[in-house]
Amino acid sequence: MGWFNPFEGGGGNAKSVAAENITVGALADGMTATTQSDNDNSDKLATTAYVDKAIDNLPEPMVFQGSVGQDGTITELPDASAANLGYVYKVITDGASGPGSKKGDTVISNGTTWVLIPSGDEPSGTVTEVAAGAGLITD
Repeated sequence: MGWFNPFEGGGGNAKSVAAENITVGALADGMTATTQSDNDNSDKLATTAYVDKAIDNLPEPMVFQGSVGQDGTITELPDASAANLGYVYKVITDGASGPGSKKGDTVISNGTTWVLIPSGDEPSGTVTEVAAGAGLITD
């Protein structure tokens, strides 16, 4: 079996690689590698296992849970937390998700607080700020 050392004669620190495992521009089919630790943002090659795990661990961006209010899936919102990050509820009772919320609004957990998304049928006025889960409306 022939061995190939890309640093041969160069004094570099390199592991010898069997020449039959090298294809110009591509790795030989079936080669395996060590799966790196989570969140390894280096320039190492990523194995399929590393990529699959990284994709599986992505939080769901938005997951519809149901409705909040009288006769809803829930009657009041739980405290926002990492466990409900991305949870979405439709408001079916005015005030069910806090002061200023009304039927038709949507609330989304950002993992720290619930963010109110007005339904768009607010009385005349302009939404000037959305913070801490409440839209402030001015006339």
